[in-house]
Amino acid sequence: MRAAAGIDPDTVLRLAASAESRSEHPLARAITDAALSRGLPLLPCSGLEAIVGNGIHARLEGADVWVGKRGLIGRLGLAVPADLDASAEELAMAGKTVMYVADRSRVQGIVAAADSLRPTARETIERLRQLGIGTITMLTGDNEAVARTIAGQLGISHDAELLPEDKLRIVQRMRGEGEAVAMVGDGINDAPSLATATLGVSLAGASTDVALETADLVLMGSDLRRLPEAIDLARRMNQIIRQNLVFAFSMMALLLLATFAVSLRLPFAVVGHEGSTVLVILNALRLLSTGRSSS
Repeated sequence: MRAAAGIDPDTVLRLAASAESRSEHPLARAITDAALSRGLPLLPCSGLEAIVGNGIHARLEGADVWVGKRGLIGRLGLAVPADLDASAEELAMAGKTVMYVADRSRVQGIVAAADSLRPTARETIERLRQLGIGTITMLTGDNEAVARTIAGQLGISHDAELLPEDKLRIVQRMRGEGEAVAMVGDGINDAPSLATATLGVSLAGASTDVALETADLVLMGSDLRRLPEAIDLARRMNQIIRQNLVFAFSMMALLLLATFAVSLRLPFAVVGHEGSTVLVILNALRLLSTGRSSS
């Protein structure tokens, strides 16, 4: 955290935390927790507007406050002190996400937060590769330094500093190349890409309402390991459906042949038909044991 000349650093953090207190973004929670841990009382937030891909605008006790990227400050027409820009660049190079805090009159300062890997992220990526998913790319609005650090820890490719339309364009390009694309997202900025992907996936325990409404598949909780489990379960389900269709049609064909060839009596035909139905159901029930073994 850095404050502009003549501004108390706690004031900068208090403004940022108060504005972010009604946001669902993970970084917002980190900023709010930091302010509360310092014993800073939050100002009442009477309105919150998400500025897609750039930040937020909030009303705090009747005053306008903006928290977001450097480009957002430029749109407001406010001058940024050179020392704050230098500090922001230094923090970004250290792998932190930098947010500028401003009111109508001036830039108050900057706050920074570091993205951290979920404890299960590496295990999830490894399991996805075991399932034969070779192309895994992180799409993020964070700066290049942050994205490179996180992606490097996971051993995956990345595209950084993306706006929602940039993510959408990448997903559309992949689909245009004939690829089946699964998009995993949890924020407002991810909604267009979730809707366009072959399969949009969101996490019930860590996603915005917009992402949950847009996604095709919602994984309960916030455990990323549920994603490869869901893919594996879907593949097993498709396999069992094909097996059941082949078995059911084969049995029907056999019963028809037997009826015309040897005048199969009705009781035996009923037993054969209903017996095949029971076997199809039992085969499908194997998915229950698959779920228990993978959880």
